[in-house]
Amino acid sequence: MVQNNPLILMDGAHNISAIYNLINSLTTNYENKDIIVLYAGMKDKDRSEIIQELAPRVKHIYITTLDMQRSAVAGDYNLSNYENVSFIENYHTELQKIVKQLNEQQMLLITGSFYLISDLENYFA
Repeated sequence: MVQNNPLILMDGAHNISAIYNLINSLTTNYENKDIIVLYAGMKDKDRSEIIQELAPRVKHIYITTLDMQRSAVAGDYNLSNYENVSFIENYHTELQKIVKQLNEQQMLLITGSFYLISDLENYFA
């Protein structure tokens, strides 16, 4: 937990089993919260399975990319199947907007890549 009000969690889950365990834990422990996700995936990870697991269980997923060759970009995702998933290029700018829009019934989960977590640790320090 990096912030309590609004509730913001960061977790380095970056494969389907870790995401599955994480989302099960959060939906159990925070059953009255709508979960909003900021996710960055690598090209060599099971991104489509992760999005399939998360999308029906969260309010919205913001997918982003990192400034590194391994990071998946918008074209690496098929988002047409989802109404609650969108791609954002500049997560630094968009994160400010997302956090400002959070209400007490919502929580933000930042996950998918240790690189994303590492980059945002200072943001919340």
